[in-house]
Amino acid sequence: MIWRTHLPKVMLFVVAVTTTACSTTKTYWVNPQFGPEVQQQQFTLDSTECTALANQLISEPLPPPQSQSGTITLDTPRGPVHGTYQSQTTFDGGLGILAKYERAQRVHARNDYAAACMAKRGWEQRVVGQ
Repeated sequence: MIWRTHLPKVMLFVVAVTTTACSTTKTYWVNPQFGPEVQQQQFTLDSTECTALANQLISEPLPPPQSQSGTITLDTPRGPVHGTYQSQTTFDGGLGILAKYERAQRVHARNDYAAACMAKRGWEQRVVGQ
């Protein structure tokens, strides 16, 4: 029972510490092959190319099919029967979560591929403030 009264305070502390810790670090790229005057221009070119390659290699998943509706005529022994229909999609809330997970996995894979591409071109990622 006691932990229930203190849990909100503990969670607030964890969020505050995590937010503070995350806001003090910065990541940047350095390439020792280039001088400071050329580095920014070359970084722009290389990061753009690596991002484009990653996006080509790891595409976005197809969107889920949408429900459709329309009219239909059926021929029966007693004559034609006219009606309407509406298709149901097979994507419910659970599969929607799976689609979001797959999309997040693809974003992560694209970022990893782009970082590997940058490293292959001589760029090093450095972190300041840890």
